[in-house]
Amino acid sequence: MLSRVDGVSSYEQLCVVTGLGFARTFEVLRKLKRDAFILGARDGNPVRPQAGASLLERLDDGSPVDPALLSGGPDLAPELKMRLVRVHRRLANLSPHELLGVSPGTAGGALKRAYFVASKECHPDRFYRKDIGPFRAILGEIFTHLSRAFRLLQTDSDAAQKK
Repeated sequence: MLSRVDGVSSYEQLCVVTGLGFARTFEVLRKLKRDAFILGARDGNPVRPQAGASLLERLDDGSPVDPALLSGGPDLAPELKMRLVRVHRRLANLSPHELLGVSPGTAGGALKRAYFVASKECHPDRFYRKDIGPFRAILGEIFTHLSRAFRLLQTDSDAAQKK
């Protein structure tokens, strides 16, 4: 469900897309909002991610990519394939803060928002029913690292707040 929330789709559209039905969809959306994974309006203005906050753009080092690695995945643009390959090969060397694009000490809602924006971009379900070939596994690994980084930073943040 989280990968379907885009800030543009209505609740009714989300009910149809998720296939969970109205009651269950609203229940999940309320929980996501309560836990700050999705945001509501603030001061009458919708909360939007900052321009250029794309995880893949931010972590793309622009290094060369072997064309053989770009085969498959006909439903993905060549630039996206290259970005996925470049970010994937950097995963082991990225700190949790770099991966989420947050500074040390970021906590609470800001950490959740950073995770939400990044996970929405890299969740494998974003490409549901698309032929993305070997890039589905790459997206899965990026998303796993992203989720692990969020859990680690959230645990650290919770421990720091208890002190």
